[in-house]
Amino acid sequence: MNRKHLYLILFLVLLPVSLILFPFFSYLQDLHDVTGAKFTLYVFEEDSLWNIEKFPSKYDVDLKTSAAWLKFAWHARNAMVTRESLRLNEKEFCESYEKTTKVLTEHGLLPAGIVRLQFFFATEPEIECLKRGGV
Repeated sequence: MNRKHLYLILFLVLLPVSLILFPFFSYLQDLHDVTGAKFTLYVFEEDSLWNIEKFPSKYDVDLKTSAAWLKFAWHARNAMVTRESLRLNEKEFCESYEKTTKVLTEHGLLPAGIVRLQFFFATEPEIECLKRGGV
């Protein structure tokens, strides 16, 4: 895990008040307020210190308030992969996508309806799984 991932994970878990106090999210909100920009952030299911199931509910109000301009979408199971180690079997791929989407939905974050596939690759059955999920 690189330092940026660790910083974001620690900040999300430890920040006591508001997500918008985090400079990254504050900057996105400022860009939205000035330009009307909308953003989609891509989410990994897990990392060495993180699992999507640990997503803190303390940010639900901030995220719901920002839902018109801030969306989230599944990216891959794990950020620390190489092209060779990336390949999940089709069942694992679908489970990871469905698990991440379920947690986002539980927090009131309607999935963006898009994904950014790791290395821009998926098999036909994996694409069918994404279609069933609304992509």
